[in-house]
Amino acid sequence: LLNHTLVSALNTAARAVFDRGELPASLGVYEIACGVARRIEDARGEAQCSLNTGELLAAMNRYDDALKALQDAVTRFTALGDKTYPGVALTDIGRIYRNRNQFDDALATYEKALQLLQAPEDGARQVKLLMNMGNAYRAAGKYDQAAQRLDQALQLARPLGNALATSDVLLSLSGLYYYLRDLPLVERYAQEALDLKLKNGITGSLNSTYMQLAMVNANLNHFEAAREHYDLAWKTSGPNDKESRLMVLYNYGNMLHKLNDHAGATAKLSAAASLADEIDRQSLAAHARVSLAEIANDETRWEDSLALTEPGLATGRATGELLLIARATDAHGVALSGLGRYAEAEVYFRESIASIESMREHVNADKETTALYMRDKAPVYRHLAAALIAEGKNGDALAIAEQAKARVVLDVLRSGHVDLARGLTPEEKRQEEGFHTRLAALWDAKVPSADLLERTRVDYRAFKNALYARHPELKVHRLDLDPASPAELMKSLPEQNSALLEYLVDDNRVILLVVTKGASGAVTKAYVMPMAEERLEKDIAAFRSAIDRKSTRLNSSHLGI
Repeated sequence: LLNHTLVSALNTAARAVFDRGELPASLGVYEIACGVARRIEDARGEAQCSLNTGELLAAMNRYDDALKALQDAVTRFTALGDKTYPGVALTDIGRIYRNRNQFDDALATYEKALQLLQAPEDGARQVKLLMNMGNAYRAAGKYDQAAQRLDQALQLARPLGNALATSDVLLSLSGLYYYLRDLPLVERYAQEALDLKLKNGITGSLNSTYMQLAMVNANLNHFEAAREHYDLAWKTSGPNDKESRLMVLYNYGNMLHKLNDHAGATAKLSAAASLADEIDRQSLAAHARVSLAEIANDETRWEDSLALTEPGLATGRATGELLLIARATDAHGVALSGLGRYAEAEVYFRESIASIESMREHVNADKETTALYMRDKAPVYRHLAAALIAEGKNGDALAIAEQAKARVVLDVLRSGHVDLARGLTPEEKRQEEGFHTRLAALWDAKVPSADLLERTRVDYRAFKNALYARHPELKVHRLDLDPASPAELMKSLPEQNSALLEYLVDDNRVILLVVTKGASGAVTKAYVMPMAEERLEKDIAAFRSAIDRKSTRLNSSHLGI
């Protein structure tokens, strides 16, 4: 009775138990299958058993044990001359690295898997692999490479007629554009994924699809629809699907924070942080605690916020996750500002902005998407400007305000149909493209060289300086300009008694920077006016309406504006 057929039957039975979500029971059946395969020296059966056991252990978040089993599967299948199943095992190994935020290891492993999965019958496996690569690039903040890999996956999945694979890729694309804050695209891809699943009776990943639609509705301020979809996401995730439940808790909690339900948000985000700790999702645990820090900042619990951002600072810097660094340093800076430690806060805000600038290098989207992405990152510029004003550095605050606006315009130009290389010779274009290629390769290197990366950046800056010297108009076309000083701005004013006004609008205040001419040169003064952003929007709309009607009756709100 002990033969290969029995081993195969046991593996199939264990998989069926696994698919029902009964993970511990499935592990027991796999252990029996492995024992039988070893006893009868069924090499392929042992290899398959190692692969299946590794996938199960990964689903149970026992990553160290899963890695051992999957690496054993790679070795065994390779010894049998197989290429497909080592590629499958490597895909699973890459996903474990991605879940641990070891992005370089994940992407290097995925590349090895891609080299193996080249047979015509490997189409569905290539789709899964490319989707995982796209998700890893997205998690690393490299959104252009993420879009490229996910688009490849979708182009492969559609002709296969595989509704499950296609819907999963659509869901990943929806997730990518959620990070880029292009909500219409998020909704379109998520709805198409949901329609495919419901039409074909696919229950897998339904929870993720409902959650994506919940996040879209939350960002569109359709909160009742968002609650409905979050509840559906929770109901369609089984009690053993801790990964999915973690994501529901995290995103639901962030929506409740947006609704100023601090108690409800704190409960869900605290549960998310604990669950992320339990299943070894360090990045999500840190993100959840940064969200809790943002709530603490709202409640002026500055010391609590500092403590809550520490894991995010440590994890982000250790893994190089730019979004986490940007969020944690911004929240940390807000808390320091609240404590009156403005010089320290300035350092953290500048680190946050540097991370955002690095992320921007990997945003390769259309102009609407790029502008939406930048708008979501704008608050840190305002936070830095406010800290600089508190330090008495009004001129520096004005420069930051101008820099924030220039970045939005430049992003639109880069992503639209504006030729930012006009006027360059073919050789100059070739040299600049060479710098871009080398910088991208260094960024994506498995073992990046910080020294080489910095030297290449310095060389590129030197090249650009020479380029701008030969083509002065190019610097203007690209908006690659240092913000004008108050004295320079004064020269552009038409009259001696003119003033330049720069407004910064935050959630609960308006900062007005006024540049005038003083006895010894330009003078920059700052005025901080408490005012909710929503109230300001309503007052401006009313003022605009009065102007459109050519009304001569102005009320107090009109005069205030």
